[in-house]
Amino acid sequence: MLKCFFWSIPVLFLAGCFGAPYRDTAYFDLSPEGVREPQIQAISVMDLQNRSGAGTRFQYRLPDGQVQTDPDHKWILPPGALVSRGVRQAFLPDLKNQKAMSKSIPEEEIAVVNGELLMFEADMKSMSFCLQAKLTVRPNARSKQQNIGFVTRIPLKDKSAAAVVQAVNQAVHELAVQISKVR
Repeated sequence: MLKCFFWSIPVLFLAGCFGAPYRDTAYFDLSPEGVREPQIQAISVMDLQNRSGAGTRFQYRLPDGQVQTDPDHKWILPPGALVSRGVRQAFLPDLKNQKAMSKSIPEEEIAVVNGELLMFEADMKSMSFCLQAKLTVRPNARSKQQNIGFVTRIPLKDKSAAAVVQAVNQAVHELAVQISKVR
């Protein structure tokens, strides 16, 4: 009887290893729509400090308030760097154009943006993606820096990763439009 018990312990441990099938992790990047007719000609967006608690895994807030991450869906960068990069892309989506412009615009005319990312998560109760940031924007060297509080909730079409990515792209575009209005 005791022998049977000792043989059953390794079998129980091994059974847990074979339960869940392996799934590849999917990695996602942003490609927000460009800002049309921006007031800012060139921009330097520092990586936003991530105060949201979100990491590279997709983060969901469940209806009961529990926050859950998804190990199967990840961003290619941490949220602060991802949003900063997305804002830069929204201002100058064409990399060749960005290189050409950076040579022709004096440094004192380049807008500088920095700040904090406060919320970056899909809210399953409201079926929306929430992006909240606190930014400091200096449109050029002659201007005073201005503080911007930004919050947007973009409706999710469904619970898929593709719907989350689409909502984040729209949220980052809205953030870039808000930045472009600072004078």
